[in-house]
Amino acid sequence: MWKFYHEQTKDPVLAYALSIKDVQDGKVIGNIYPLDYGAHVEQVKLLTCPIGKVAVLFEDGANITIPYQNQRQLMNELMPVHGSPKTMTELPENERELAVILKRERLKRSYHATNGDIKEYIDGLKKGTLRGKLKESRTSAVSAHKPPSPKKGAER
Repeated sequence: MWKFYHEQTKDPVLAYALSIKDVQDGKVIGNIYPLDYGAHVEQVKLLTCPIGKVAVLFEDGANITIPYQNQRQLMNELMPVHGSPKTMTELPENERELAVILKRERLKRSYHATNGDIKEYIDGLKKGTLRGKLKESRTSAVSAHKPPSPKKGAER
């Protein structure tokens, strides 16, 4: 799914990496890293591990791991017994390789990260929306039609 929008549409995508540290008083605490979606998709393509297996959770609660190469055939054989799949999770051929890749990417991201102001960032996102642009144009139209305010100390 991560690559779908990049490959199939030209829609703008806001993408973020989240690093959750803790939960305090019901609030999630952590870091949010904005991503350049297009550049990140291209990076992911270069760093992926081949899929080796698929973990399938069926309607009856059975959780079965099957080889990726034979997944369609095996799914057709398992569905009459276990029902439809509820979830499917693709698993890498080499989990250790994937762990190393993910660790390296997290380190690079945290090394290059800079502190920001979340309110300022969200306000900037709002200004870029159609609603934000309409609000800005209304505000500038109102201020353009205001009569000049009298100067202090000016005679009447």
